[in-house]
Amino acid sequence: MLPERAELITIPDGFTEQLPKTPEPATPWTAAETGRGFVVFARHYLESVHLRTVPVRSEITDQLAAFSSLGEYEPVTFSLHALTSLQDVRITISELHADHGGVIPASHVDVRSVRCWPKRVWKNPPVAQYRMAPWFLEQREKIDVPAGQSQRYWATVWAAPEANPGLYRGTLRVSVRDRAETKVHLQVRVLPITLRTPPTRHGMYYHIFDPMGETSTEPMAPELQTRDIVNMREHGMNTTMVMLYPLNKGSMHDGKVSYDLESICHFVDTGLSVGMDAGIWNTTMDPFLPRYEGPGDLGENVRGFVDGFKKRHWPTPTISFGDESDAHDTWETSTQIGLIKKAVPEAKTFTTIVYPKNSELFEPDLDIRAFSSYLDGDGARRTMEAGRSLWMYSGPGEWGMPANRYYRGLWAAALRLDGVLDWVYFSVINRNGLYNDLESQRSGPNHRGWVMPTPDGPLPTLTWEAMREGIDDGRYFFTLQSLIDEARASSSNEAKQYADAAQAYLDTLFAQVDTREHGERYPLHRTCDNMTASDFDTFRYQVAEHIMVLQAAMR
Repeated sequence: MLPERAELITIPDGFTEQLPKTPEPATPWTAAETGRGFVVFARHYLESVHLRTVPVRSEITDQLAAFSSLGEYEPVTFSLHALTSLQDVRITISELHADHGGVIPASHVDVRSVRCWPKRVWKNPPVAQYRMAPWFLEQREKIDVPAGQSQRYWATVWAAPEANPGLYRGTLRVSVRDRAETKVHLQVRVLPITLRTPPTRHGMYYHIFDPMGETSTEPMAPELQTRDIVNMREHGMNTTMVMLYPLNKGSMHDGKVSYDLESICHFVDTGLSVGMDAGIWNTTMDPFLPRYEGPGDLGENVRGFVDGFKKRHWPTPTISFGDESDAHDTWETSTQIGLIKKAVPEAKTFTTIVYPKNSELFEPDLDIRAFSSYLDGDGARRTMEAGRSLWMYSGPGEWGMPANRYYRGLWAAALRLDGVLDWVYFSVINRNGLYNDLESQRSGPNHRGWVMPTPDGPLPTLTWEAMREGIDDGRYFFTLQSLIDEARASSSNEAKQYADAAQAYLDTLFAQVDTREHGERYPLHRTCDNMTASDFDTFRYQVAEHIMVLQAAMR
């Protein structure tokens, strides 16, 4: 939950609210609904529910459904619309039972309430506007819902890897002070599928400092680092792009630069222990650069930094230099990457590139080309033909749930991205206004990111959950492609026929992804703009069906 001081936000004078663009339709309530004082309604989790949302009749229900593979986290959401003021609203969940005797414990269903938060509207020229954005997810024992407002709840169901496939049923109970309990029925179909993990690297830009500390160089407490790392790993991340980190002072030993790296030891060790890699380390930001302040070039300093990893028996890190390097400082970035590659040939080099037309600027020493949202099919093709790793560092931003799922899933798979990053796990402009986006004097938001830092660890946002669903889409695609390849290599003619049908489906799905060069929209947005929330569920289930058919044929 948010700390108590975060509850004291007031809207400053001069600010006006930007209301949701689409007017919500009015619904005539039945006598039973009026007597209960609220209605329960369900809307796809990729579609927004605001404070002012009023459900249409077709959304009002007491039945929720989802499907999941083994070991997968799967969201399902429902909302209350208050017809009168509601006090002490509590949600509890039962165990989920299957007819064959299997059980999903209540502890495997994480129920959170969606907090709508006043977020500054970033406009140029600046105007004093905010919107009540459905923003992050809290575990709250009880809440009040004013009359005429809607409150969304987000349940994440985890089907353990060892669970028995089948249809599981349970009940969510809605309790309101002085009112009869209302039941919402939940069923989750657990499919006989264990997803495989593709080689794609998924990560976030990350700052190893305490956003609640006094300065930007104050390291985050180890226990909070651990919670961040576990949170990232549970959401499908397997790498980090470390931008701003505690200063490591170097020293000279036997004519070589040496680094202790004690200040990042907990971060790296914890990440490796849960399945993260050694990470991508930025060597550009001078105030935070782990450096030996003496003779020698950047290559020698990076040599000492990488040797510090070796001394601790860590894998070799990836080394980054520059930022949007084709847009500025092109010569310096090319020169420094050359020095790094010469000094540390075993380390992969990384820089970010805005425009696909500039993909070859940093040859021959750049191993990883990380593109912005301008990346198109031609830039991807040239990068792969050059034998370089194809990454993106900039997706749709933290606002849109469908776009973030699409970016991490269908888009990444269709372009065969080797790595996917986003700015930024969290970023705070004004530390005094960490929980008040309207306090900053800037025209833009005070806080950016996919989580909200708290003294107890990160609070997830809705788009953070959608991002995990995109990564899971990629796991479905990879699992199917792996089975296709295995079936084609088998001696079963039936399996080969099913593999051909499955490949034709995947090829058709990926061919629908528009990768033409930038026009009125970034390439990664075009296809997603025309997709509905149900489209995502449709292609995932169709992929799952092909997986199950191939699994049966391979037996």
